[in-house]
Amino acid sequence: MQLKLCEDLGEKKKELEQKQIEEERRENERKDKERYFKDNFKYGSTTVIKHNREFFFWGDIAHCGKENIFHNARKIKSMMEKNGMTLGHMSYDDPPTFHSGSVWEKEEHERKVIYKDDLYKFIDKEIVVAELIGNEPIGHIYKNSYPADDYDGNEEEKDFEKAPSPPPKVRNL
Repeated sequence: MQLKLCEDLGEKKKELEQKQIEEERRENERKDKERYFKDNFKYGSTTVIKHNREFFFWGDIAHCGKENIFHNARKIKSMMEKNGMTLGHMSYDDPPTFHSGSVWEKEEHERKVIYKDDLYKFIDKEIVVAELIGNEPIGHIYKNSYPADDYDGNEEEKDFEKAPSPPPKVRNL
């Protein structure tokens, strides 16, 4: 009977060690993801879509500010071009996810009906308003809601052709 208790104790100890290793791995992944976001993006929900060989985007400018959304859109677009994707989307403080395939109608419906965001278009390195939801473009009304530490007023002139690398993978222990 005593031997059986030791065997159960050893098994429990092994399970606890495995659980601790898994928790450390998840924590390291979370920290790497946060670091990757902080190094490459700004706070703001942003969607970039390629339709008929042109790039469009929209985002929560009213809540996150024009500079944040435009910055993220440029980064996401360059990543999409580099990898041949047709849709890039990021939530407020998560790195973007990418998809390929035809999604224009679904995304346009959500943009117009649910989010009520203006549509912006990339023409070379310039950004223009493609479609207004209200009388004025949202991007011209709102100032940046959150201070951008590295925004110097020349965001359009920065080199956004260099797409950031995907987040680093954490090695399993």
